[in-house]
Amino acid sequence: MSHAAHDSLTWTFHGTRNFGNLFKAAQDILVKINISETDDRYWRAAAIGRRAAVRVTNARQDDKLNNFVNYIYQPAYPGAYQRTPGSAFVAPDTPQARHLRTFGGIGDVAKFRAPLPPSVNSSEYESLLNYVKAQGERNSTVRTPYNTETAYFWRESSPIAWNRFAHNVIGNKYANDVVSSAKFYAQLNYAHANAAIAGWDSKAYYNTWRPVTAIRRTDVWLPSKRNVSVPTWTPLLDPTPNHQEYISTHATFGGAAAAVIKAWNGGRDEIDVIHSTNATGAGLGVVSRRYTSIKQAVKDNGDSRIYGGVSALM
Repeated sequence: MSHAAHDSLTWTFHGTRNFGNLFKAAQDILVKINISETDDRYWRAAAIGRRAAVRVTNARQDDKLNNFVNYIYQPAYPGAYQRTPGSAFVAPDTPQARHLRTFGGIGDVAKFRAPLPPSVNSSEYESLLNYVKAQGERNSTVRTPYNTETAYFWRESSPIAWNRFAHNVIGNKYANDVVSSAKFYAQLNYAHANAAIAGWDSKAYYNTWRPVTAIRRTDVWLPSKRNVSVPTWTPLLDPTPNHQEYISTHATFGGAAAAVIKAWNGGRDEIDVIHSTNATGAGLGVVSRRYTSIKQAVKDNGDSRIYGGVSALM
């Protein structure tokens, strides 16, 4: 398993981007497995893992991840996505992602496309924008300390955070059952991958702007004629991600992970785990929270993007 994971991930990151972390992870786990490299059993097991990695990576050849997909910015009318402040990219991040070959044979991701978001000309959108403007501003006077922590707590890469969360809920139950453990994590990460592809399909289809673009806009564009413009407005989680707002893939990842975790939790929402992170980017050290409900974790994960000021629409 360790050699399969190492070799397939090294292929994914082309040997250099994440080499150090992958090497250290493999080295650390092999110490715990405690089979000497002088033992023939080690090399027999390694050969099985290496063959598995070749099979997996061959299956993902030509999955369209490396394809060039052009993106042309639309005129800067209200609601249309525009390059976010601080972005180093010419186009939104990974415009080709919506075309990736899905995992598990689920077919065309367009059937999972998110429903139409509120129009920027609606009172509903105005309300949502005003909420994130107040709650998500870096120096907000209305955001609670707990919600500030929520923004940072769930800031890290969703698949990384939710794999750790899933391990807390389910993983240890299968510590001595390799087949069930592999099946669980495969389902979890297939769900993550398909959620990403479907999320990027919605992003590209609706092409919605980010709150920072709407709030920094200098003219009066709301049908109510209210002026929401604050050209210096800065979100708590700065810079804003360089891709369209709707649908929030951060929230999408959480929903996908929750469905798999709940299924493996006997269909129950009730849990009792301590979930921790040191990847807040805010110098907070290790932050831990106790969760007794999968739904609550999903809600906090989604809300974190509002309190962080990077999303108004979920």
